[in-house]
Amino acid sequence: KGYFTSKISNQFTLGYTDKPIWFKIDITNHSDTNEFVLQLNEPFWDKLDLYQKTSHGWDKQKAGLLTSINEREIEDAFPSYSVVITKGESKTFYINGQTVNGYLGAFNIYTAKEFFKPGRLDINTFYYLYSAVLFIILILNILLYLATKERLNLYYLGYVTFYILFISILSFAPKSK
Repeated sequence: KGYFTSKISNQFTLGYTDKPIWFKIDITNHSDTNEFVLQLNEPFWDKLDLYQKTSHGWDKQKAGLLTSINEREIEDAFPSYSVVITKGESKTFYINGQTVNGYLGAFNIYTAKEFFKPGRLDINTFYYLYSAVLFIILILNILLYLATKERLNLYYLGYVTFYILFISILSFAPKSK
């Protein structure tokens, strides 16, 4: 029953707050397909639930860090929702989110065919390259530690190792319907 008073672009930075936030997203289908995936490109939201009004009430899709990947409708590390909009139709979606991090991100919409295409380039593709560079840094720091025996190099080795692990987990998360 609340009113949405401000408009923001699909790419937003809203700062920090301890209260949940609501997004209202209006989408009109001008394409020849009717199956889409709405995705937020920021995976660190604790809760991010999509609501859609239907003839039998409200349809809810859960995502966010507090929802395990196998409980989501689309199993992806990033909050992603399956939406159906027939050609020429407009639909309104509401998203309720909360995070302890900054309220930031960008909503993207893909056709289902494009989203689930195995060779689709997205940010995860570049994580592989980034991980390779970090792996080279890891090898060089091992050699540097062996040469200097500085304890600081061990701390840096641990940091880089866990960062590579984090990026790998984030980029290898499965995508399935």
